[in-house]
Amino acid sequence: MGAGLRRLLPVCVVASACLATAATANAKVCGARKVSATGETAQFALLAKVAARTAWSSKVAADARLGGRYSTWLRSVDRRLVCRKVERRHICLAIALPCRPGSAAQPTTASPQMPSDPKRRPL
Repeated sequence: MGAGLRRLLPVCVVASACLATAATANAKVCGARKVSATGETAQFALLAKVAARTAWSSKVAADARLGGRYSTWLRSVDRRLVCRKVERRHICLAIALPCRPGSAAQPTTASPQMPSDPKRRPL
């Protein structure tokens, strides 16, 4: 094995371990069906979108089967905002499948060990 590959191997091992841990940490548990909610009308489309997302979060949090752990809009999947302009006002409908953080497996306490190389200089 060449000297360059010997130096690269420990970096690859550590990087792959970090990526595997990040993938399990992002696991989600989602509700059974999508939730939709309409926000208040607003003069600007951006404010109507915020109102719809807020109404969606409130509706999910108030649902006895879901609750506050499912109410984060950015954690939900299949998110969609449908907006219309009605007489100089904007109104939006937020639709998404609510999700909560999953119970990811705990990372092992043993971390990958770097092979010792007497020729290797400290960084």
